[in-house]
Amino acid sequence: MKQIIKSISLIGLILLMGSVAYLETEFFNFDEKVSRPVSSDFKTDEELPSLENILDDSREANGYLVETYQEYEVYRNKNGIITKTVPTGNFSSIRYKIDQK
Repeated sequence: MKQIIKSISLIGLILLMGSVAYLETEFFNFDEKVSRPVSSDFKTDEELPSLENILDDSREANGYLVETYQEYEVYRNKNGIITKTVPTGNFSSIRYKIDQK
């Protein structure tokens, strides 16, 4: 009789631990995200910048052509005309091997 009670207690404990473990998983708390439709006629007067790399320097060095570009925040109005450019301070360089013939 004591053996049966121990077995039932052990099975109950295992089931309880399994239930608690299931409740703590992310599958139990899974909420389906519902997205709202986005209106395409959203209007803003705020100009948002785009980042553009503009050629700053071009030189030959050790058999290579080295081009240096500076990154700018470019602001355009709704007609696409540039209204403001702000340098970000980021530079990048590209090296091209010059063919020596």
